[in-house]
Amino acid sequence: MLTAAMKTRPVQSVRFDKTESPPHINDGEGWTVDAARDWCVRHELSNEQKIEDATFIRFNQFAAGRPPELLEVEDGVTVLRCEK
Repeated sequence: MLTAAMKTRPVQSVRFDKTESPPHINDGEGWTVDAARDWCVRHELSNEQKIEDATFIRFNQFAAGRPPELLEVEDGVTVLRCEK
């Protein structure tokens, strides 16, 4: 389910923007926790370790390693990739 670019290095964290989303998610007005959890399930990623602030909803997959790399994969969805 993950794109080829997402598979080249492990996804450490998935970040969902609360102000931007595809039109079919919350009318494009930003990601909700439920929609973000569903996205993680569809892409075979964990949705258990939720960190939320005023701007983003984030689900960590494992403790961060180095070197990090950000990759935007969809409107309002960014993944942080790094070695474990």
